[in-house]
Amino acid sequence: MKLENYNATVEIVPPKTAEITDFLDRAFDYLKDFKSFQNYMENVTGITEEEKDSEIYHTWEVFVEGVDLQWKQKTVADADSRAVRFRLVDGDLEMLEGAWIVGNDESRYTIQLQADFCLGMPVIEEVLGPVLREKLEINSYTMLNSIKEKLEEVTHDEKE
Repeated sequence: MKLENYNATVEIVPPKTAEITDFLDRAFDYLKDFKSFQNYMENVTGITEEEKDSEIYHTWEVFVEGVDLQWKQKTVADADSRAVRFRLVDGDLEMLEGAWIVGNDESRYTIQLQADFCLGMPVIEEVLGPVLREKLEINSYTMLNSIKEKLEEVTHDEKE
């Protein structure tokens, strides 16, 4: 069982006229909108959302190199830390957990994905692992850059 760690980060720059809190809250709102992720992630073929006992679950369907993967994750949005944490509850992966985060260290602002995952089968890990990691990188940066563009568009529209 090979544990993979992954981190993708994109810097977002609020315009000088933007209210920083509103800007960061808007970024967090985009990160919470899991159902829209399939519009930006080429290998994601479907994401469904389900609420059960006041908890939110998302089921992901992904197609990578001829292999269909599916998993269900529990998703928890924490507005105070502007993080959307997720943890695998069922599916084709052995382990998956992480977070989509709006980062703010007072000198720069970021949106990021941090994830730990394990495919769980050594033969599949050798063959599919590197490809899955590459697709994860492409898809996550596409997603993060799309959110960045949406933030810039909305902020630009507000200035006009």
